Amino acid sequence: MNVAMNQLSQTMYQELLDHIADGIFFVNTNREIIYWNKSAELITGYSREEIVGKQCSESGLDDIDDAGTKLCDLRCPLLEVANSGRKVVSKVWAKNKDGQRIHLAIRAIPLCNSDNRMIGAVTLFTDQSSLDKLAATENLISELTIRDTLTNVYNRRYISEVLLKQIALKKRGQISFGLIMVDIDRFKRINDTYGEQIGNEILYQIATLLNVSVRLPDLVARWGGEEFLILAYTNSMLGCKQLAERLRQTIELHKFPVEDIIITASFGCTFVKGDDTFEKLISRAEKALLRAKEIGRNRVALFE
Repeated sequence: MNVAMNQLSQTMYQELLDHIADGIFFVNTNREIIYWNKSAELITGYSREEIVGKQCSESGLDDIDDAGTKLCDLRCPLLEVANSGRKVVSKVWAKNKDGQRIHLAIRAIPLCNSDNRMIGAVTLFTDQSSLDKLAATENLISELTIRDTLTNVYNRRYISEVLLKQIALKKRGQISFGLIMVDIDRFKRINDTYGEQIGNEILYQIATLLNVSVRLPDLVARWGGEEFLILAYTNSMLGCKQLAERLRQTIELHKFPVEDIIITASFGCTFVKGDDTFEKLISRAEKALLRAKEIGRNRVALFE
């Protein structure tokens, strides 16, 4: 009866362990693998028959860390468990049966008998590779939602959200910044003369010029059509004006994909105030830009 109950218990435990999503394996004090569950098979590609009875170093998993250092003989999590008697949490790069590196999050836990003497360890591992890919995909999707699809600088929605936050910080006296509105001069004429494809290329190149020419953490966004908005983290209107003048010259001197034509842009600068709202700040930038257009284009104008 006891034998039958023990066999039943073992079967139940194995069924339970085989239905856990994490890979699980047991080792004895010699680091010989004595159990390997179904999820371990699925994650690594190695069957139970191929692994059980082998030492960790013979398994083919060939664990390395982020620097490429082999862990089996030097920094094996199971050795750390044996030496410390405590749970060890780490991440390793193992090699699956196909020879591909997989990123594993590992928890190694000591197994002790009734006398509290360690008789082995149990290791649970999760395929971090899929989580890494998921996180990368989520980051890419998130980035795409805040970028203008044509120019790849930030879009109007994102810069608006950032401005609202920065205005709130200004009200608390925590930050100062300037705002620069940019408009490509006579862009409609360029589009009508050379076509939309050339127009789009010019938009992309100007956006790129602005983006690589500002300082970190300044932000460049496409405001709409041929207009761009630059959030410039500077302490004065003078700093804002100097940045705008440098950007103006950069665009004027750039060789665009249209022969015998000089493309220029006008810049309107303003500086945040303690009582500003989003609407007030944008309105002053628009008025500054309009002033730059009125005094001859390819100019930098200010609106206090």
